Amino acid sequence: MEIRRGSKRLMIGLVIACGVVAVGSISILLVLRSWGGVALEVDPGVIREIRGLGQVVGEVSTGFTESDSIVVTDYVFLNVGDSSGPGALNSVSDSLREKGWSVVARPGYATQWQTDRWADTLLTVELIDKGKDFLDLDVEKAARDAMAKAGNPDRMLMAIVRRTDV
Repeated sequence: MEIRRGSKRLMIGLVIACGVVAVGSISILLVLRSWGGVALEVDPGVIREIRGLGQVVGEVSTGFTESDSIVVTDYVFLNVGDSSGPGALNSVSDSLREKGWSVVARPGYATQWQTDRWADTLLTVELIDKGKDFLDLDVEKAARDAMAKAGNPDRMLMAIVRRTDV
């Protein structure tokens, strides 16, 4: 009789433990599923407009998690024709102004832009050179491939675009 009571208590304990584990696992799965990470991507029209600024010689997208979102950053590598260096940046800047973009900052050899047509979108256009360091290996590979494809990297610009409503 003592063995049966011990076995019965052991079984009840195991059933309760399994129930607690099951409820805990289901709760964790529901939380992970509900978080899911909302992808914040720019409107496809922004990418089309950027592609129209020159000859596209490379593209890559990356994502990072911020708050409960996955912020997608798109990189478009452009060959802008006969202009090189600051002239290439000025040429693209003129085109962006004509399309309704406004300068919001000028950090170094880059210009940051926003437009009312795509609120919460930040576009950075910068010169790119062979010695540029990249924090992301996928972006570095895309940039190196684009420079090789462009033939003359002095005429290349990198357009970086992402949403800002995180």
